[in-house]
Amino acid sequence: MALIVVSIFAGWMYRANSRNRWTRAEALPQIRSLIEKDDIPAAFDLAQTALAYTPDDHDLKQLRVQLARPVALTTSPSGAQVFYRPLQQWEGILEARRHDSA
Repeated sequence: MALIVVSIFAGWMYRANSRNRWTRAEALPQIRSLIEKDDIPAAFDLAQTALAYTPDDHDLKQLRVQLARPVALTTSPSGAQVFYRPLQQWEGILEARRHDSA
């Protein structure tokens, strides 16, 4: 029984450490790179994923503050849910139409 408990604990620790390593070694550098490229939606999405794995990471929390943009919205009806879609998904459609009509 003790072996099972130790095995479960070791597996849990390995998983937690691998997520911390991924955040520090991969996610944080990618988020910084995306911010430098001004790809804020992709940086925000990656930061959200990393925060789900490592919610207490100080560096990640600081980067998320850089990504946050206050937005004032008036909805009808009041209290409606608001979602976002990165603008880049629509730019390709607009460019294609411009080329077709030229």
